[in-house]
Amino acid sequence: MDSMGYMKARKTFEINPSHPIIRDLLEKVKQFEVDAEARLDAAEEADDDEEAKKTLSEDSAEEKMAKDNAVLLFQTCLIQSGFTLPTDSAKDFSNRLERLVRTGLNVAVDAKIEEPEVEIPEDPVVEDEDDEEADDLDLDEKAEEVVDLEIDPDSQPGHNEL
Repeated sequence: MDSMGYMKARKTFEINPSHPIIRDLLEKVKQFEVDAEARLDAAEEADDDEEAKKTLSEDSAEEKMAKDNAVLLFQTCLIQSGFTLPTDSAKDFSNRLERLVRTGLNVAVDAKIEEPEVEIPEDPVVEDEDDEEADDLDLDEKAEEVVDLEIDPDSQPGHNEL
């Protein structure tokens, strides 16, 4: 056993039942249960076994969104607490987040990305006047004189450089 293990902080996930998000999720779950029971009762009265199976196995769009929000809330709490998401969960997290943003902006979940039409005009060839002046410049005319200075190394006190 690790001798320093007792010093590691335990991470705890706490749910505040008074938080408005938690209260809203709870109300939605309760309403989903009532709706599902009503659909199941209606299917049983109509003697429709397929509808009953569908009611028990499939979630409505609202139920899927509520589940997405609950999982997204949990994963966000994990990230805020310093945990990292596994690679497969990270992809699910980004997909859930995109669905949430699309819903918030009233963009259809299945809306496709449209490629923009871009017209690229051809640039006319323009001759630059500065280039012509640069070609006419004669570098030999402005050559500077090179002066050779001979310095006696012994006349420099205190230098022992290689």
